[in-house]
Amino acid sequence: MKNFLLFLNLLILAGLAYIFSGAEDMTPPQQTPSQETSPSADIVIVREASLEKPAPVHVVPQAQEVTMSDLLADLDDTPIDQVVETFLIKTAESRIMDFEEGKTAQQKSAVDAIKDYGSLMVRDQSKMLTDLRALAAAKHITLPDTPDENQQKALADLQGEEGNSFDKKFIKMMIIDHKRDVKKFKKAAQSHDLEVRAFALKYLPVVEAHLEDVQKLRK
Repeated sequence: MKNFLLFLNLLILAGLAYIFSGAEDMTPPQQTPSQETSPSADIVIVREASLEKPAPVHVVPQAQEVTMSDLLADLDDTPIDQVVETFLIKTAESRIMDFEEGKTAQQKSAVDAIKDYGSLMVRDQSKMLTDLRALAAAKHITLPDTPDENQQKALADLQGEEGNSFDKKFIKMMIIDHKRDVKKFKKAAQSHDLEVRAFALKYLPVVEAHLEDVQKLRK
């Protein structure tokens, strides 16, 4: 009986020992500090280079500021109309010629009507020449200060005449000059240049009146 109890105790001890040894085998192994890894060490992030080309950058040019001086400079660079320039220059030469002829008539004629017509030339031609110079200056056109070469020669011939011969020559020259001027002013009155047209329309009646007056002196 004692032997049986001893055997039973040994059997219980062996069973307990087996149970405890199995529990130890089921316990998960503990990692040492050297074996521990952080999540960032296990995850490798690969960033692929973009194969797409960058979109082109469009640079919008800034608008340039335009000042009034710029606009005026542009106007100064505009080519001068040759037809307008020729009209202004030739008209200036004729006005100076008529002025000098009128002044000569005041000094040399013995006829009061011719002297008066000479005074009319000095007065009206001076006014016309003043307006003409202002118009030319606005268009940057330089006008002459004397008649052309042929006119200067004709004027010298007139100044060499005396008495009745002078009066006849003066009237003849005035008629020729003013007939020419009427044609030029009528043409200029249709000019595409508004300022030239205005000038011609303003003084065409004056030139026509001068022609009528000098034609009366011939009768």
